[in-house]
Amino acid sequence: MEVVMKSLLHRLLLVSADSKSTWIPWTRLRPDQRQPFGLGLVALHVLSGFLWAGLPILVLSRGFLGRWSLPAFLIPGLFGGLAAALWFGMIRLAWNRRAAELNARPDDSLNRPEPTRVSGFERWVALPVLGMLVLLAAGSLVVTIENLRGIWLLRSVEAEFRQRGLAVTPAEVEPPAIPDDRNFAMAPFLKPLFAYEVSTPVRGTTNAGIRWLDPQGFAQVQGLFEIEARHPTFSGFAASQRRSKADSSKADSERNLGNELWIDGGALNLSLWQAYFRSLSNWTGSVSAQTPAKDVLVALGRHDTEYALLKAAIAERPDCRYPIRYADGSMAIIPHLAPLKRWVVFLRLRSVALLADGRTDDALADTMLAFHLSDGLRGEPILINLLVRMAMNNLILQPVWEGCRDRRWTEPQMAALQRALESADFLAELRQALVGERVLAGLAYDNMAQGGTTLNSWGVMDSDSDLPDDMSLRVFLTFMPRGWIRQSQVSHIRYVQALVDDLANARSYAQLAPPGQHLDRFISRKSLFNILAAMLAPAVDNASGRTYESEARRRLAVVGLALERHRLADGQYPTSLDALAPRFLGEVPSDPMDGKPLRYSSTPDGQYRLYSVGRDGQDDGGLRPTRRAKSAADPKRASDLVWR
Repeated sequence: MEVVMKSLLHRLLLVSADSKSTWIPWTRLRPDQRQPFGLGLVALHVLSGFLWAGLPILVLSRGFLGRWSLPAFLIPGLFGGLAAALWFGMIRLAWNRRAAELNARPDDSLNRPEPTRVSGFERWVALPVLGMLVLLAAGSLVVTIENLRGIWLLRSVEAEFRQRGLAVTPAEVEPPAIPDDRNFAMAPFLKPLFAYEVSTPVRGTTNAGIRWLDPQGFAQVQGLFEIEARHPTFSGFAASQRRSKADSSKADSERNLGNELWIDGGALNLSLWQAYFRSLSNWTGSVSAQTPAKDVLVALGRHDTEYALLKAAIAERPDCRYPIRYADGSMAIIPHLAPLKRWVVFLRLRSVALLADGRTDDALADTMLAFHLSDGLRGEPILINLLVRMAMNNLILQPVWEGCRDRRWTEPQMAALQRALESADFLAELRQALVGERVLAGLAYDNMAQGGTTLNSWGVMDSDSDLPDDMSLRVFLTFMPRGWIRQSQVSHIRYVQALVDDLANARSYAQLAPPGQHLDRFISRKSLFNILAAMLAPAVDNASGRTYESEARRRLAVVGLALERHRLADGQYPTSLDALAPRFLGEVPSDPMDGKPLRYSSTPDGQYRLYSVGRDGQDDGGLRPTRRAKSAADPKRASDLVWR
């Protein structure tokens, strides 16, 4: 059988070698059957295969991508060259064997060479099958080369990062553990959040499941401090109230309905909350209305048991580290973010109501509780966690701002609030979170390289991410060389590290590279090697502007509290912020948006104006936007950030 197969293979190769079409475009160079087939001819055919396979794809890439793509030429060219090398390498062996046999015969007219004869089955079935096997072998070689290249690139960049002293493994970015008896996250009522099991997804699918070990306890934690009914919600109720009042302007109503009202210069609308709570069927307060603050506190009183539980847990366990399973990569669960933000919303409303009711000590206690909940997320190397923490911080600043505006805080209370705010540094936390994003996002690529398709890792991507559906992604990853996944990973981590380096070197937001510059530098959206990175990475670039805004607001709040303390001590606001240091401030913080001093001026009416220039870097004189921006990309979001 082996002899038959060798004979068949020999004849099939000679049939192909004797065909003039096989030699295109080197037909004139085809040697006589008695002459040897040299390696130079093989090299010419390899060049032909490289060009025949690469040039058409290059032209198509020009049409579809709008530019010439070198990979679109090299990858198919490599395939064509390898296929030609295999095919003509075998032809050379068969040809030279025949030439040797012919040359061994007497050179007379009776023994002249004849065309190789094959059956119809061999010509039309066996020969195409042989060609397909050669193409398959060439494709396998291309994939192997690309896989090795991807592994080499990844190991090279990891070695470079290690040489620079940068974190590479999840263990290097995971926050240090805290003893359970001091860890707020390990309080008994919080334990169900992280008591779960995750089933391993079937290879090539995303069908992983989460089973909560204590589903009832989990549901209870998720429902704590829920101050709104499902129907109507507060926003729905407020919208109906707005429609019923013809004299209520849209701008005013929008300002009173936002989640971060102090940012727009507005106080929390306690009267509207009072009307909302009284409209609900579970209202248990007095029939006749009291002051808005008292009625709001009555409505929130149904959470007194939960509130006492929260206060006791924080008092007993002053530190916090949530047990996120970082090693799970894209399967890691972060169920604590939503309840924490909801608890801060509750504490914000309660603090504002307590301030309005004259109970400033209780208001301070609630505000400090909210800061403590926000600080519990500090150090978590996950970008979405930092974004949620900053959103919580902006919510907490509502009672701080209202207490300063209405001059309700005492000097010791403002000093305590100032210390709480001064302990944060969102820019440093952003660098830490991006390092975590760089390291932990690599686990998502590991998952894909091993046959999984889970992309949405730790909330890295948002609703703007251009992700394919599960089926198209599975098909895409099935045929993609694993090396291309690794090359996307290399582009991704270099891009994120460039953002980290940029943040470390810049003294202000104005000195950062323009949004998208690093993305365009490291990740081409039209490259096969970066196609996955182009899906994962864009959301990361938007975090810098949001973080600088939150840092500016934090610094404005610190200076605003120091100004109120100066007023209490000297009877008036200073003419310059320099007068605050070192008595009320260790040093006057700069505007993180442009690196210059925060804009400040005292006004003739005994008040002051304090603001940051915002993302656009333009000084608009402390004017707030006329309406809320709909998204971070909305140009109207780029305006002055005003404290007062």
